[in-house]
Amino acid sequence: MVMTPYEIMLSESQERMLIIVRKGREDVVRQIFSKWDLDAAEIGFVTNTGHLVVKNHGQIVADIPARALADEAPVYQREAREPANLAKIQRLDFEKEVSTSADIESSMLQLLGDATIASKKWVYRQYDHMVRNGAVLLPGSDAAVVRIHADGLGGEWNGEPKYLAMAVDCNAQYCGLDPFEGAKIAAAECCRNLTMTGAVPLALTDNLNFGNPHNPEVFWQLRRSVEGLREACNAFETPVTGGNVSLYNQSPRGAILPTPTVGVVGIIEDEKHITSSHFMWGGDAILLVGGWGSEMGGTAYLRVMHGITRGKPPVLDLEKEVNFQNAIRSIIRLGEVHSAHDLSEGGLAVALAESCFSSKNLGCEVRIPDGMRPDVTLFNESQGRAVLTVRPENAGAIIDILKSKGVEAARIGMVGGVRLEIHQATTTYSWLVAELRQAWEEVLPKWLGS
Repeated sequence: MVMTPYEIMLSESQERMLIIVRKGREDVVRQIFSKWDLDAAEIGFVTNTGHLVVKNHGQIVADIPARALADEAPVYQREAREPANLAKIQRLDFEKEVSTSADIESSMLQLLGDATIASKKWVYRQYDHMVRNGAVLLPGSDAAVVRIHADGLGGEWNGEPKYLAMAVDCNAQYCGLDPFEGAKIAAAECCRNLTMTGAVPLALTDNLNFGNPHNPEVFWQLRRSVEGLREACNAFETPVTGGNVSLYNQSPRGAILPTPTVGVVGIIEDEKHITSSHFMWGGDAILLVGGWGSEMGGTAYLRVMHGITRGKPPVLDLEKEVNFQNAIRSIIRLGEVHSAHDLSEGGLAVALAESCFSSKNLGCEVRIPDGMRPDVTLFNESQGRAVLTVRPENAGAIIDILKSKGVEAARIGMVGGVRLEIHQATTTYSWLVAELRQAWEEVLPKWLGS
């Protein structure tokens, strides 16, 4: 069967990509694709006419102004309406609805055993997560990092490898409560995960999962999510290079939560800047960067421990977030950061526990401020925060550097031992790291029936 030009141009066959190659380097690119048993064909060239011209066996079959397909493409307008229950689900009086007598030690274990937070090792171990031995940071850190070899193909690499970091993120709970803010956070958190490894975010792809767009409320969620992604991508200067849209995801009970999943890839220029999220050395000082936070709406703690899925999600200040991430990377490039882990679902307590889960199972001792509600201090999910570990003798200088860049930072503890201990006034919350890790690693296989 011979495909018509119309069918060829509109076909949506998968696993394909269009790339623009520097003139004269075509053979280099062909060699790379050939090495990996992939087809590649030269199909055209860039002009300055402003037109997309398609030829079939030398005959022009399409001649279209390029702007009509991009900047001036018609926008499809559908009826959009804010969900009728939005005000209700955003309403939360935390102080009145949530008791101050929280069992912090039990809460930590239950949060680590929640399917959204628990280790995904059972899943990724079933695939080639070593990536032909090119993996430098394996899954389980904030982002995976792989080494890309030049393989003697010449070009501008000079035989030196490059290091690419990759992460995928989306908190559907946030998006259900506020799709605009939730989508912004999805992109920002993904970039933040790359930053923690030492990478500069370069580009983003998305997978927009929603219900029936003919429902005005669902279309409103879709539109607001896209607007949130646009705002975040502009702030981080990460172009959307591609993506996928999956609609009509619903059951008789209704549509799924709006889930604009994003994946971001970034680059680390120097291997010595690659940073793990796990504690590396006993005696290191632990720094909390970005402040203690206080926002509890839409948190994992509320959902898991109190069955509450209401409230407004954390507010993301993109200018502050970009500055925070730039500051973290600058400290990493000084060579002073031994580990870096962002705070997301589960807040500070879960981030500390996850930081303990290295091959060494290093514990830590931390102090939180007196007079603050411990559940709020430990489990809030305010954005733009991270835990860093550094040499103790340099902690003060690093805090001063961060503050000079407008980023709040404080020394809160020390790495070491086999327990995670959190002190507040005369109260101590304590867990064996092995006990925490068991709760984190074993739940998913059990949940999946394996």
